[in-house]
Amino acid sequence: MVQRSFIDLIPFITSYLFFQCFWATVFAVLKVEIDAEVASAVGLGYFGSLFLMVWRNSTGKLGLQNYNGLNSMPKSALLYVNIELIWLAYFAQIIFMLVIMLNFIIAIIDQTYIAVNKNKNIFVYMNKAELNEEYYQLAKYFKPLK
Repeated sequence: MVQRSFIDLIPFITSYLFFQCFWATVFAVLKVEIDAEVASAVGLGYFGSLFLMVWRNSTGKLGLQNYNGLNSMPKSALLYVNIELIWLAYFAQIIFMLVIMLNFIIAIIDQTYIAVNKNKNIFVYMNKAELNEEYYQLAKYFKPLK
């Protein structure tokens, strides 16, 4: 079942990584600063740190967006629009990645479990046949005890 789950998860993992990169790019365009906890990771660079920050948010360890550098800029309508877009993107990312995508992975694993459980007898007999084959292969190397 584990092997089949991984095979069934390949399209999900691909789309999940695509959306991780998408949200990291959105936050890079909006000039979001790196969270202090993520900034302690050395050698990731700006995009890698944003990717890690989005990953943490997507798995339930929520961290608030940091835009202190934007606050030091002159106050203008464009600045306030940028800050509002940061928060809008943050909430959209949380709802999409945390709620929708994680529920999607649960649905995929549930579907795999149902498919494997439906064919449980076939898998049991296949495993028994493999064990019997291995037994007969090993039995020809050993003499019976008298």
